[in-house]
Amino acid sequence: MKRTSVLASAIAAVLSSVTAVPGARADGPRDARKNDSAAECVAAFDRAQDLAGRRKLTEARELYLTCARESCHTLVRRDCADRLERLERDQPTLIFGARDRDGRDLANVRVTVDGAPLDGQKLALGVPLDPGEHEVWFELPPYAAKLETVVARVGEKNRAIVVTLERASAPSSSGAKTEADPPPSKALPLGLAAASAAAALGFAAFGVAGFAEKNELLDRCAAACSAREVAVVRNRYIAADVLLGVALLTGAAAAYLSLRPEPPRPVVRARLPRLSEL
Repeated sequence: MKRTSVLASAIAAVLSSVTAVPGARADGPRDARKNDSAAECVAAFDRAQDLAGRRKLTEARELYLTCARESCHTLVRRDCADRLERLERDQPTLIFGARDRDGRDLANVRVTVDGAPLDGQKLALGVPLDPGEHEVWFELPPYAAKLETVVARVGEKNRAIVVTLERASAPSSSGAKTEADPPPSKALPLGLAAASAAAALGFAAFGVAGFAEKNELLDRCAAACSAREVAVVRNRYIAADVLLGVALLTGAAAAYLSLRPEPPRPVVRARLPRLSEL
């Protein structure tokens, strides 16, 4: 058993034995309250030791304050006061604040540590925390809330945690319409694909017409056809070839623009001031 636990047990035993001495008489409720207070002091001391050993210094501090009060036995009170002084020397304290992007201090910032809101009047005085990792939220409308992960270290005193808050962007009034429209980067590929389809249809139309007229001339006049009739068929084939080329080029361009990766969008990150800049 730890020395402190032995001490607490010994004190409790001494206090109990006093009331159990033969011939001793309890003076009613007054002695009962005294015995209850002594037991409470010993229990607070023992519990505080356990919490301090598990680095739960905030809870341990409250219990040390309980067993260090005047109503406790001198032995318990003296040991509690000594442990409390040692705990306050080890417990880290942090100072919280916020600034805007121009470096101006912001007042009335709401700070929450591990889900528990802090007293705004004490943010600049040094807030005692348990050693270890903590999640700290900074909130001040109309600025965007900011989350910081902070590691508090044993013996660290009045460490400044100052963040930069950015104004929250206002929602767009035409948000619904923007989502319904296709992204601007897809408009050109869609247009080229439509042009390619139209050119392909034109190629098919002129090609079929030229082929049909060519067969008709072969059946009707063969080598005796007039130059004008032959030119009409030739022009239809030329138009079909041109439209085929247009269809292939625009189709290839549409496929390239649709499949290429979009350039990354710029990401804005808030810059936290370094401790040397504070």
